[in-house]
Amino acid sequence: MLRSGSYLMLVGIALSGQLALAQFGFNVSTFFKTQIPTAPSSLSATAISGSQINLSWTDNSSNESGFKIDGSPNGATGWATITTTAANTVSYSHTGLTSSTTYYYRVYAYNGAGSSTLSNVANATTPCVAVHGSLAYSSSGSFTVPTCITSVTAEVWGGGGAGGSAKYAIGAAGGGGGGYARKVLNVTPGQVIGFTVGGGGVNGRGTGNNTSGGASSCDTMYAGGGTGGQDDPYEVGGHGGSASGGSVNQPGAEGIIGGGSGTGGLSGSGTSSPGGGGDGGGPNCVCDGAGGAAGQVKFTY
Repeated sequence: MLRSGSYLMLVGIALSGQLALAQFGFNVSTFFKTQIPTAPSSLSATAISGSQINLSWTDNSSNESGFKIDGSPNGATGWATITTTAANTVSYSHTGLTSSTTYYYRVYAYNGAGSSTLSNVANATTPCVAVHGSLAYSSSGSFTVPTCITSVTAEVWGGGGAGGSAKYAIGAAGGGGGGYARKVLNVTPGQVIGFTVGGGGVNGRGTGNNTSGGASSCDTMYAGGGTGGQDDPYEVGGHGGSASGGSVNQPGAEGIIGGGSGTGGLSGSGTSSPGGGGDGGGPNCVCDGAGGAAGQVKFTY
């Protein structure tokens, strides 16, 4: 047991030691305060949405100035600092990310003395976020399935037949409407789906050669074009196009005698709608019928 005199002597020695060190520019309290901080641990990453990942970790030091968070595209290379936080911070939300992408993270503490060793590496994958919409095509081509889409409703219309030309009071016959088919396709993102779109029939300008609309097709679906209506006085309307291969198949309507057109499958009549047959020349005029409407292929996703 120390006597009071011995205790005072030890305190005096300790104080005189600090005073001596201070004379050489050494600050004991600063020395202990600016030791390199202990590394954080238990870093975790959780995807909250297609554009945000939340990070959390354990702060194991009491002398850090803050934390630095690094990110990498693969967890091994390409590390870069994402942000720097204040001292005592134990979480961070990384936003503005791309959906369906894996992100890798690590964190370390720092202060004036340097940086701690690194934490464990954590990763999370943002979920796929589908953007829904539809695209309609009036000419042949292909459709690329958008990111995150696994189901597409495809619709096809055949082209409408041209209407006949009129010379007499009766009026010419309209063209037949194009057929229509529809089905749901199971797809994968990035898949390319080819298709054919049939054109509309062309009026023969009184020659009797009022052409049929072209057929449209996609996957197993087929939508035939309507045939052309006859010039008067023959009074024979264009035949509607056939339809097959879909879960819904609707033939086009027959062209109407006396100037009316046939409707395309599930569409209005005339050239304002896909697959509509062309109007025949009206009664009591010398006039040509209208051309048929072009077919169409449409994808809704």
